[in-house]
Amino acid sequence: MTRSILVLAEDHDIHADAVYDMIKQRGGRAHRINPEVDWGDTNEEAWELPNGEITWQVDGRVGHRGNIKWGNQEFNLGDIGSVYCRNFSFAQPQDNSSMEEQLRLTESSAGLSQTLQTINCFWMNDPFHELKFDSKLVQAIAARKFNLLIPKTLVTNRPSDAREFISVNNDGTVIKQLGDMAFTDLEDQSMQSFGFYTAKLEKQDLDQLDDVRNAPCLLQEHIIKSSDIRVTVVGEKLFAHEIDSQSRAKSKIDFRNVEDLPISDFDFPVETGDKLKNLLQANGIEFAACDFILTPENELFFLEANVSGNWMWLETTEKHPILDAIVDRLIIMSDHRNR
Repeated sequence: MTRSILVLAEDHDIHADAVYDMIKQRGGRAHRINPEVDWGDTNEEAWELPNGEITWQVDGRVGHRGNIKWGNQEFNLGDIGSVYCRNFSFAQPQDNSSMEEQLRLTESSAGLSQTLQTINCFWMNDPFHELKFDSKLVQAIAARKFNLLIPKTLVTNRPSDAREFISVNNDGTVIKQLGDMAFTDLEDQSMQSFGFYTAKLEKQDLDQLDDVRNAPCLLQEHIIKSSDIRVTVVGEKLFAHEIDSQSRAKSKIDFRNVEDLPISDFDFPVETGDKLKNLLQANGIEFAACDFILTPENELFFLEANVSGNWMWLETTEKHPILDAIVDRLIIMSDHRNR
C-alpha cells in the first residue's frame, strides 16, 4: 500500500476505531480526523482540540494541491488513495456566539469541507451520493425500479388520505419516523432522547388521525414477518444475517426495541442480492446496512438502506468478515488509484 487512507469519523466511533486499527495492523498508512470539531480554535482552553491547519491552492500549470495538519498528523491530499467516511458534518456556531465567532467558525467549516471535497479518490461513501440516497422515499422508488418487493407506502399530513390508506391494509398499518434525528430534552436530568421506532397503529391511534396535520407521517402496510433480515453490503460483497425478531413481543414490529435477539447467518438469494447491489451501485453507494422483512411465504420485502449503518454488533465471533471486507476494499481501491 503506497497511498494513505483517510478516516472521517467522530472521536468516539467503534466502527471507525476498528477500521483505522486494522489498516495499521496490516502495515498501512492511515489518518483520522473528526470534521465536526472546532479545529481552528486556538484558545488556551481548547487544548484538547487538534489546532488544525489547511493549505490549498490551484493554478493553470500544476493543477490543485493541498495539505492538512491535524494535531500530530500532517498529510498531502494527493497522497490519499481512499476515504472511509463515517461523518461529514462540520462544526456550527452557537446561537449566542458573537458575529465574529460565527463568521470564524462558519469559514473554518467551509474551508475544511471544501478542501476535503477536492480529494479525488475512492470514497466509502461519497457524502454527496449519500445525501441524495439517504431518503426513504428515494430508496422506495429505486427499489421498485430494480424490482425489489416493497411495502405500500404513504407520506401525508392530510387526515383523509391517511384514513383511506389505512382502511385498505388488511393486516394493519405501521408508522415510521420520516427523519433520522433524535431530540434530547435538556431540562430532563436523564438526558433522554426522543424519537420513535416503527410502531403498529392501534385503535386509539386511529381516533387521533387528525393529528397528522401537524407534520407529514410515513405510513406503510404492515407486512406479516417470520423474521428480519439485515444485509450489509460492502462493494460486491453481501453479509446477510437473520434476526429472530418474532421471538419477543416487543421486537415483533421493530427489532431495535430488544438488544439481545438471536442472530444467525442467512443464505440470501443470489438474484435478490444482485438486484440490491445493482441498486446501490447505480446510486454511487459502496456501503449500506439494508433491512428486509422475510415473510412466512419466504418473500423478501426491502425496507431501507442505512448508508452509515452500524455493523459491529453483527460480528459475533472472533472472525470479522465485515471489517475485513471494508478494509480490503479501501486498500484495493487505494492501490488501484496508484496504478
